Amino acid sequence: MPRFTFTPPSPPYVGNLYGPLFDREVVVIKGAPIPVTAKDRFAAAAIVHEDGTLLGAVAMDLGCAAALGAAMALIPAGVVAETVKSGRLDMGLWENTLEVVNVSTRFFQPHCEGMLLASKGWVKPTDMTPEILQLLASAPKKAFFKVEIKGYGGGHLGLYAIA
Repeated sequence: MPRFTFTPPSPPYVGNLYGPLFDREVVVIKGAPIPVTAKDRFAAAAIVHEDGTLLGAVAMDLGCAAALGAAMALIPAGVVAETVKSGRLDMGLWENTLEVVNVSTRFFQPHCEGMLLASKGWVKPTDMTPEILQLLASAPKKAFFKVEIKGYGGGHLGLYAIA
């Protein structure tokens, strides 16, 4: 197992990473925990070391997932409201969100030797592996943020780490 100790990033650091990615203002503040049980509506992606070791996860409510994906691909902002209202995240939008999650591995990278990547993502908790659901429920290190992207809205984002 790679050496890994996670120190959560500050809200300004998160905003400074995402802002230039979308070429728009991103306001990030500390947020509340995201409900992450199999009956809740959220999306998540695993963060793994290059050797395949699970080190963490990124989870987000549907508003955050839709806003990140829409802003990344310059999809009209109305799609975010439609996604939240329907309770379903379109797979094309989710693919864009996963690109943002790949960039988000940077929140974990300073604390690990080797390359990190977002290996798998899920838009429905019922499709998530027991390992991911367990990590989301009991990760020893967690950080929660409220992310607002100018013109797109936003939601809640959570970072979960094994150490």
